[in-house]
Amino acid sequence: MDATQDDGSFKQIEDSLQSAAWVGQLPWLFWLNDYLTPIFGNKLSLNNRHGSLRTKAVKEISARKGRGSERKDILSKLFTAQEKNPALDDTAVASMASSNIFAGSDTTAISTRAIIYYLLKNPEYKAKLIEEIDDWRRRGDLSDPVKLREADKMPYLQAVMYEALRCHPAVGMSLPRVVPDGGVVIAGKFLPKNVRLVLLLSSLLSDFTNTSRLSSVPTPGSSTATNLSTEKTPNPSVQTAG
Repeated sequence: MDATQDDGSFKQIEDSLQSAAWVGQLPWLFWLNDYLTPIFGNKLSLNNRHGSLRTKAVKEISARKGRGSERKDILSKLFTAQEKNPALDDTAVASMASSNIFAGSDTTAISTRAIIYYLLKNPEYKAKLIEEIDDWRRRGDLSDPVKLREADKMPYLQAVMYEALRCHPAVGMSLPRVVPDGGVVIAGKFLPKNVRLVLLLSSLLSDFTNTSRLSSVPTPGSSTATNLSTEKTPNPSVQTAG
């Protein structure tokens, strides 16, 4: 960022996420690539997160520890957690840091674009958000720049962010879970162990019954609740794969 040009990191992240999208829908591609890598070499950009991106994270961790810093960010929180839990070694910290570079950058960008898009699409809600911000500034309750603890207390801002995330989840891939021993009953249906469950966030969050916090937004200065989105779909279904 200081050099005002891509040093290759953004290209690596983009390529990694594109292959992750395929692996998210077809997990066997990862294991097939892993099996054939000794013969044909790695063909999945997703594995870049274990290469140059991880090297960059390890380098920054070492530099931060060497020079010390009072900066409060994700890395400082990882260091604090490491002090409290000795089992969290530098390898684990590097893995978490590289995951934030790899996945955090993209999901943050997607979420920010979604918030801006829905506000522009719904100017009446943009006006209400501006009204809340101006009101808090007049009262002297906002710093410059705004602190996280201040933004957390702004009900309309929080509702706007959560509603945008509901309408457009940052993670579009499936999130598989395996049924444990003993099985489980979901929606009145018994599923035996080792069944793989797949539920897309876009399906889950399209049902207002699953989003009690997001289904209504308080209007600043009143007790009126207003839906930010009129998009609503039938109850989501659970996909299963044996």
